[in-house]
Amino acid sequence: LLIAVTALLAGALWYCQKQGPPQTPATTAPASQPLSTEQSASKAATASSSPIQVRTNLDLETLSPAIRPIVDEQAAYLARLASVRKGMTNLSDADQQGLYTFLLRRSPLDEGQQGHVLKNELLNALCALNPPPANLGSLLAQVYRDRNQNAVLRDYAVQHLVSFYKQIERVSGTERESWRSEQAQARDVLWEALSETDTSIAGTALLGLAQLSEERPDAFDRERIGAVALQLSGEGGAGELTRIAALQVSARLGVNDARPVLMQTAQQGQSIPLRISAIGALGVLGGSEAVPLLNGFLEGPEERLKLPARRALQQIQLKERQGQVGKTEMN
Repeated sequence: LLIAVTALLAGALWYCQKQGPPQTPATTAPASQPLSTEQSASKAATASSSPIQVRTNLDLETLSPAIRPIVDEQAAYLARLASVRKGMTNLSDADQQGLYTFLLRRSPLDEGQQGHVLKNELLNALCALNPPPANLGSLLAQVYRDRNQNAVLRDYAVQHLVSFYKQIERVSGTERESWRSEQAQARDVLWEALSETDTSIAGTALLGLAQLSEERPDAFDRERIGAVALQLSGEGGAGELTRIAALQVSARLGVNDARPVLMQTAQQGQSIPLRISAIGALGVLGGSEAVPLLNGFLEGPEERLKLPARRALQQIQLKERQGQVGKTEMN
């Protein structure tokens, strides 16, 4: 919890940064009828690696009443958000294309929190569908790779690639095979996103890979993820937000070689969020060698480090007690 709160606080700093110019839309194909589950899976199997096209002029009359307010830029914001939160099923081709066009276009609302919330909740709803709409993985990859998109929304696309990957795992066995290519694409994009170390995006991808590796160790190399986390944790290896995430992942994956970096960052990190993250990671990783350092923070002048240090000490003590109980039971 401590580490998660630290990441959220640091993430707020990123939201205040400037964003890039708007995207230039293209054209797309006409709409058709609603898809059954089998048809949706079949379309996923033939998903193209070419970019999803965006309509220049979106005809709102072709959309269902449930979807129309979401993409209507003239509709009241609360009405649009309420439409997203009602959920969606059996999207027609027209509805899907309308939603995809909305997500791929950069709109004035994207520059603030309202736009971020609206598109984030829409992605939540799409990723929750079982099976997901055809080409959803490709859509998320395209949003991430489009440098003209708002940077926060590119980060959200990376986050939702993790949700999309997990949802494919829930698709029934016979249909799941048809989604393997998009699942592989999602995995590739997460690794690709690790290169954006100057923003929060690499950290988001790293957290996602670590999470997926716990559920699918056969598909995600935990040792490789841990090595990347260790590399990005060090001074000068990445921007602050990515370093905060890398410290978390190093501890989460039990990378013992990260302990010196955690100790140094806890003492000499360039910001309080970095130092708090390192202290929290020490608690997760455990080890009695961190106890004197953490006790020093309890007695030191920086009030903001005392609570995380106390929590980290409690975690280390709990791990030690559990280890002693385990040894007793074995004997």
